[in-house]
Amino acid sequence: MLSREDNQLLTRIEPGTPMGALFRRFWIPVLLAEELPHADGDPVRVRILGEDLIAFRDTNGEIGLVQKNCPHRGASLFFGRNEHGGLRCVYHGWKFDCTGRCIDMPNPRWSGAGEPAESDFRHKVSATAYPTIERGGLIWAYMGPPEHRPAPPDLEFTLVPDSHRYVTKYPLDCNYMQGMEGELDSSHVSFLHSALHPGSNGLDRVVPGQNLLELTARDGHPRFTVLDSDSGLVIGASREVGDGTLYWRITQWLMPCYTLVPGDPNGTLLCQIRIPIDDHHHYLFRLRWNAFRALPEEEVALYRRGGGF
Repeated sequence: MLSREDNQLLTRIEPGTPMGALFRRFWIPVLLAEELPHADGDPVRVRILGEDLIAFRDTNGEIGLVQKNCPHRGASLFFGRNEHGGLRCVYHGWKFDCTGRCIDMPNPRWSGAGEPAESDFRHKVSATAYPTIERGGLIWAYMGPPEHRPAPPDLEFTLVPDSHRYVTKYPLDCNYMQGMEGELDSSHVSFLHSALHPGSNGLDRVVPGQNLLELTARDGHPRFTVLDSDSGLVIGASREVGDGTLYWRITQWLMPCYTLVPGDPNGTLLCQIRIPIDDHHHYLFRLRWNAFRALPEEEVALYRRGGGF
């Protein structure tokens, strides 16, 4: 068990915390691409890493992620008009592009700075904005120091055609570490994912690479082996399934919040990304993909219902 101090160190992610600083050194998903489907569409509220932000897709299809409140008088930009390459505050009409630049200020006399209407005061004003990219069915943001911005993510699921991938997102009422810790713990599979009555799921035979629920149900006491990797951990859980045969279930952790759990025999893989909303809530981005074939509609329908092991 972690000490109270270590637990707080790992789970507090708001600005000014060590883990908050770590998360901000990575590109992280903040939205599904489908949540901003249209250029000049409605803005979307985003709360991520303890910050309240507004996302919008501009006229050119670029994604903006800016501070929630207009830097002028604090009106919420969620109610702004997304038009002609920027988000216009409904209070005084100040307009900001995807980089946070003020690109139009129709009323500088009333800016509170005593500036004449013909001044360039708008060039002195900006909103906090974070760089974004759209990749793999997700909208990603980098919220850290500009000088440390890494290369965009090129994980396999970001590289396959859209038809080979299914992406969804859930808000969860626990911190990201609670979710990730349960995901990497293969011992729970023997109970949480087992059938109430042995054999009722039709998995009566042990076939290598198949009938995984049956294999995990036969031995509820896996033995764990943990290996360090360059990017995190590889965690193996072995179970005895008879005749001296071991079934190994392998999970992987990729810093800071990615887990890869065993896929299915047809080659579809599963990655889960847990992004903190704040210290006590997080989003689970769940991605399933197959590098070699499109996902059939019946498989996607199963995932939409929350099924699929």
